Amino acid sequence: MGEICVVIPLKVLEASLDESADGQRKDIFAVGAFLASGRLWKGIEKKWIARLAQDEIAYFRATDCKSVSGPFHKLIQRHGSVKSARVVAQKIRDDLEAILVESQWIGFGLGIIIPDYKKVLQSVPEAKLFYADDPTVAAYQQMFFEVARSVCTNAPGHLVAYLADQSDYYGKLADAFTAVKLSSPSIGRAMATVAPFDDKQTPSLQVADLLASITKDLFITWLSHGVPATEPTTEKWQNHIDAFGVWDEEHMLRTVRDSVASGLNLLLQPDNGVSRRERRRRKKGISK
Repeated sequence: MGEICVVIPLKVLEASLDESADGQRKDIFAVGAFLASGRLWKGIEKKWIARLAQDEIAYFRATDCKSVSGPFHKLIQRHGSVKSARVVAQKIRDDLEAILVESQWIGFGLGIIIPDYKKVLQSVPEAKLFYADDPTVAAYQQMFFEVARSVCTNAPGHLVAYLADQSDYYGKLADAFTAVKLSSPSIGRAMATVAPFDDKQTPSLQVADLLASITKDLFITWLSHGVPATEPTTEKWQNHIDAFGVWDEEHMLRTVRDSVASGLNLLLQPDNGVSRRERRRRKKGISK
């Protein structure tokens, strides 16, 4: 049985989602989500826009910041070299992160180890019943669910309106949204809408992009250290990240095994996010 979310509509909360991956999308695919009440978000947004305006940067995008391209390209001419421009670009990102650390909001991160994902799909026929061929669809499904579940738990009576980056891929994300509502109707009642927006004009999507980039970078560091027993984390964000999911081979095989054994699709159940809290519970032998 899934969790029941009783919705008596009072307010609609906005959650923005975006993604990030390593250069060739060979190792890591990550999705980040950002959720804040309207009152708190206004303060964050004001500081965010002001910091970008300080260096006349039109919008933030993590890949452009790192490569000093797009809106950050002007820094090269302004500061005389790519090296100097990168220092300034990194300072801008650091300041934006500081704004988030000092503010009140809830974040979500999910990292998929792509070789593991492909391996399980190729070697376990049943896996295709629970995981889409494209990890992007599966990742967004899980994040739609995690955000709605958190709202049901922490802000009962509220609905969630999701914002996603407008792109040719948006249709698949809309389908993923519908799939969650159909497969988890009790939680799906809290999911109001999903709509595409221009990330250049939507600061909350820029925040989600930054969270996705942070998640991706954490996973890359994690993997470079030989994948330790615990999931990647950083104390810097521990007061903000509500759920941090790790989709590796072990997780996927366990999900498929448990789903087949129970006759239920557990892919979108709360257990599947593999949050820090849940991993600690499992290590102690505590069942749900």
